[in-house]
Amino acid sequence: MLTLAEKLLLIALDDQTGKINMNASQSIHYGLAGAILMELTMQRCLDYNEKDKTIHIPQNANCKDELLNDSLLYLKDKYHGKTPKLQRVVQTLGFHINWHKKHIPFIERLIEKGILTKDEQKVLFLFTRNVYPSTQSGREDSIREKLRKAVLSNEDQEMEEQIFSLIGLLKACQIDKQLFSKDEYKLAKEKINRLMKKSPHGKAVSDTMQAMQAAVITSVTTTAVVAASSSASS
Repeated sequence: MLTLAEKLLLIALDDQTGKINMNASQSIHYGLAGAILMELTMQRCLDYNEKDKTIHIPQNANCKDELLNDSLLYLKDKYHGKTPKLQRVVQTLGFHINWHKKHIPFIERLIEKGILTKDEQKVLFLFTRNVYPSTQSGREDSIREKLRKAVLSNEDQEMEEQIFSLIGLLKACQIDKQLFSKDEYKLAKEKINRLMKKSPHGKAVSDTMQAMQAAVITSVTTTAVVAASSSASS
């Protein structure tokens, strides 16, 4: 079974080009942070307090998944004995993932499973970069179809927690549109918003989405300020 982070990456990566969807380029690392936090919470390795939007990290918590446990150990060390706000944790973990390229091990695991492959692409005839096109589009298609059925169903039945969380992550990364046709998306958007309010998982997912979006805004604003300062001083 794939983790939320792996499913998010699988949908965010273009099947043919192997590059991250342009809409998600600014948010994917915070999306992965959100996915990891959701997964750790589902596995009871983290406790989320919805009332004050804080994260409690039990020092004896241990996750069986090696990659998720790597993030858990980082958070334990970073917030030893503290209960930080969710937004701060998303921002900190997202930056950690981006700076240390912690998304790569998740991609490598998808390659090991035969779902993605690794290619090199030339950039400006001087440099190369790695891209990860799909080799098993059927695996991704089945995930997409499961999400579509869950959202477009006429019944407001309770969704599996992982499906519901993945829909929230895709929405926050602005790549939920690619699951639906233009006509379907209007209905899908209304259904997703309704489920966010009614589902027992809705508050936590909605809070994580907001924390991700706030982290992206902070990141973009900081980058713009640094760029403006550099231009002014040159």
